[in-house]
Amino acid sequence: MLLAGLGSPKQEQWLARYLPQTGCAVGIGIGGSLDVYAGNVVRAPAGIQRAGLEWAYRLAPEPRRWRRQLALPQFAVAAVAEALGGKLRNAPR
Repeated sequence: MLLAGLGSPKQEQWLARYLPQTGCAVGIGIGGSLDVYAGNVVRAPAGIQRAGLEWAYRLAPEPRRWRRQLALPQFAVAAVAEALGGKLRNAPR
């Protein structure tokens, strides 16, 4: 297993390009998790974490992240569309 902590989208691009050459069966992009575990970044308060808004908490002190955050809703819409499209194509007639 290979963990890539380069941040998005660099880690995904790196894994797509080099994972086959590493001999690892699995590559996981861990993004900012490494900074949290190293103690370089403080996690959001528990209530914000439970609400699923830790991304917003991290965005406030790092406004340069906003462009990357805009990709998340686009990804969610694309994932739902693909999932629904697959179900619609495979539905019995």
